[in-house]
Amino acid sequence: MTESVTEPDLAEETALAPDETVRLSREEYLAHFEAKRGRNIALALGLAAFMVIVFVVTIVRLGANVPSA
Repeated sequence: MTESVTEPDLAEETALAPDETVRLSREEYLAHFEAKRGRNIALALGLAAFMVIVFVVTIVRLGANVPSA
């Protein structure tokens, strides 16, 4: 897996540091952060939608088992 990028890892230009790590400019860091945030929001919405679907299906199936009075 890749390591997360933190503020101290920022540099003026994208270049390899002496230890072969990639340095990002502030613009690249912000673009990476926004893309990651967008993916996280999409994942959260998908998970919430799945939870709602499971809840609705459960309620409908349980409602079918209630005897008529």
